[in-house]
Amino acid sequence: MAVRRFSRVIGVGSAVTAMALALVGAVGPQTPAPRAVEVATAVSVVQLGDSYSAGNGAGEYYGPSGCYRSSRSWGQQYVDWLNGRGHHATFVNRACSGGVLADLTQPLDAGDVRQVMVARPDAADEAAAERLAKQDPVCSGRVGSDQRLDVTVTGSTGSSWVLTCTVSMRPQIEAVDATTDLVLLTIGGNDLNFNEIVMQCFVMGTRDPGSCRKHVDEADAGLGDLSSDITDMLDELRQRMRPDARVVLLSYPYLSTAEPYILKSLWGRPWFSNDSYDTATAVRALGDAGDAAQRRAVEAANAAAGTEFVTFVDTVKEHFVGHEPNPSPYSRNPDRWVMEVESLILAENYHPNLRGHTEEARLLRDVAAVPGRDVRAGAAGLDLVFVVDTTVSMDPYVAQVREFVLGMAAQLGEVSSSHRFALVSFADDPAWTGVAGSYASRVDVPFTTDTEALRTALEALVPISGGHDGPESVLSGLEEAISLPWRDGVKKVVIPISDNSGRDPEQTSGLTRQAIIDHALAVDPAEIYPVAVGGSSLSVFLADVAAQTGGLASVAGGDLAGTLTRTITDAMDKPFAWVQGPWVAQVGATLRLDARGSYAPGGQLVSYEWDVDGDGTVDYVTTDPMIEHTYETLFDGYATVRVTDQAARSSMGSTLVTITRDGDTIPDDVDNCPDLANPGQEDADNDGIGDACDPDPYPAPPEGGPIVFGPDQQEQYATASIDGHVFTDANGDGTWGADEPAVTGAEVHLTGTDAFGDAVDLTASSAPDGSWELAGLLPGTYDLHVPGATLTPGDLSEPAEGSHPGIVSGDRITGIVLPQIGATATGYLAAHAPMQQPVGAAPTSTAPTGATAITADDLGSGLALTGPAIAAIAALTFLALASGTTLLIRRRRASW
Repeated sequence: MAVRRFSRVIGVGSAVTAMALALVGAVGPQTPAPRAVEVATAVSVVQLGDSYSAGNGAGEYYGPSGCYRSSRSWGQQYVDWLNGRGHHATFVNRACSGGVLADLTQPLDAGDVRQVMVARPDAADEAAAERLAKQDPVCSGRVGSDQRLDVTVTGSTGSSWVLTCTVSMRPQIEAVDATTDLVLLTIGGNDLNFNEIVMQCFVMGTRDPGSCRKHVDEADAGLGDLSSDITDMLDELRQRMRPDARVVLLSYPYLSTAEPYILKSLWGRPWFSNDSYDTATAVRALGDAGDAAQRRAVEAANAAAGTEFVTFVDTVKEHFVGHEPNPSPYSRNPDRWVMEVESLILAENYHPNLRGHTEEARLLRDVAAVPGRDVRAGAAGLDLVFVVDTTVSMDPYVAQVREFVLGMAAQLGEVSSSHRFALVSFADDPAWTGVAGSYASRVDVPFTTDTEALRTALEALVPISGGHDGPESVLSGLEEAISLPWRDGVKKVVIPISDNSGRDPEQTSGLTRQAIIDHALAVDPAEIYPVAVGGSSLSVFLADVAAQTGGLASVAGGDLAGTLTRTITDAMDKPFAWVQGPWVAQVGATLRLDARGSYAPGGQLVSYEWDVDGDGTVDYVTTDPMIEHTYETLFDGYATVRVTDQAARSSMGSTLVTITRDGDTIPDDVDNCPDLANPGQEDADNDGIGDACDPDPYPAPPEGGPIVFGPDQQEQYATASIDGHVFTDANGDGTWGADEPAVTGAEVHLTGTDAFGDAVDLTASSAPDGSWELAGLLPGTYDLHVPGATLTPGDLSEPAEGSHPGIVSGDRITGIVLPQIGATATGYLAAHAPMQQPVGAAPTSTAPTGATAITADDLGSGLALTGPAIAAIAALTFLALASGTTLLIRRRRASW
């Protein structure tokens, strides 16, 4: 039950037990779905891959623009289920829409380049300029832990440096290490040009049978290489993970229902080329072949590893039967679990909808391995940074730090590779002190498990001149440490050591203690444990920084090694705190803040103190690890939770929460759709209006391009026709005179092939006025047959290149060419000789105006058209017209 209160967050835990470092084994890949656990297990889950992993289609997106990571993705839903079963599962999503295999192991250019200017107090110190640029929000704003920021000096003025800040995506695989228990992913679709297959096979305005066939064939040809590349990628994952960790590769659903969908195209007006392709059948077959390729990759990876560390979930297609997208732009599958072309956020289309993500998460419950570690063994890894003052007054302590750090590194390194160390040093900014050779801060050793690299750097750590002027650049040192590439889901500890205080704000850099707190919270957080030596006031200067980040300030006295040991032991004994996130939502949204990934190695968690708006005030105190909170105003900051165990030890977890007017993180002044959430800012037609709010988002098809249609559009484009009349040629001159009667009920046959090679066989009967029409034709070549008649060709109503009225051969005209959609051939005459019975003719006929009325029966029997016979014919004709007798067309065509 939540109790709302307002009080300052205070207090941190202290350790009473020894550091626990062992990790227990994971459950094997053939283990059935987990039952509710009696002994709590910690499970670290990382999701990698492409849009099908990121969460496209599920909504509630966060993360880098265009990645479409969703807080409702199948991976997140699976982790929610694990937590509901009593595990303490953490979830990190590094998948990104459009991801290919190379993005897992190589940096990705994010296309994000920014430029800033900073003052140049020291004309020669470009490193100082780069450090200042990184503190500028224009340069570093919204750069996540999965991104890399590179800053270079690209120019200068008399008083300022001009710097370029380039943001790129780190290789996704960097999120995986020895602390990872389970990796979830989908991958390979974009390596086969998935997006183009969808666009060319299914999307109205861009689809084309020839292009669809080309991309499907190219994808099919690339499956062999893809299988091999996936095997290599899985091997790289294996090298980074513990032997008991597991990988789950999820297959893709079908992109079409099972019914054939034949796409057709006609090029040119007049028509001069054509194509047709069963896109539904072809793309489904490619999906099956893709599953087979992924299955081979998994089998090869498991064989090479000598253990089944990868599980291939190949049941998605079977599970989604009947729920695939309808390939027609004019129909919907009401039971679809995969989105059709229905969202104006184009990156959502042809991806699982929310129900689809839920169903995929359910599949994992039955087949996925659930590795985990007993939380009593201290399951979280450790990223530890020593931030050492190297001014000359620190000379008596640097040697002690060197000896301690090397001993600690060796001890932890023998137990587990899930512990990393880094070394940062600071002195005093020469732009402030004027001391040559001094520096504000620097990274001496980035995160490493290599004890020798750490030893080399520590031996080179020699106090420099300066440092007698009072406060040092400790905030610059902390900023340097916090800016290192931390791992997700591990304890993050920063230990600054100095015999002096700092400045707030700091000279040159402008850093403040609040800025350090904010930056530390941004990395989940980095807990800061200041250690003061030589009677300094560092612990007082950084007391609030320690408290607000979950750390603890200490004074070493005469026992620096003992103080450092207690500091690290305290950090490891404390609970592990985790808040799932980040979150991006619209004003008025209610968010479920979830700390179920938190746990206490030495007991149980007894309270959760929530600061939902980052103001340092506790908003809720609960005994439950989840709360709901409605954000009624704009907010861009960190929600934190302080978890406390039964021994009063506590830790903090944080997650970024961004509440905006429209529900995305794009500033309104540059948002191409400021009233609707469109985090990818897609603009397909480049008109400056985002697709999400553009009533016509697709670019216009190029003029002169093909006419493309599916079977459900056949009637729209089958508009060509042939028509004419049947009459009695009384004088035998082949022309229809005014006094020559029409013939009704004569059968007119049309055969041939349309532009796609499909057979056409139609029959019409002449109407009472002798007219007939054969309509609903596509461009093609046709033969006309009126048995027993002498035929005369007609004309094309709008003659075009390639048209031909046909060649007369007795009662047939062959080779009639209708060259384009909507072509009309008219005026074809079929002349019967007097007294001749047309085949299939009806017993009555109606003559044209001015002609003498006769009947077909009379033509066949030789009766004189006088007296009672004429009266009978007239009566029958009237009855026929009154009863609505009309043109009869019998169509016999090949099925689609």
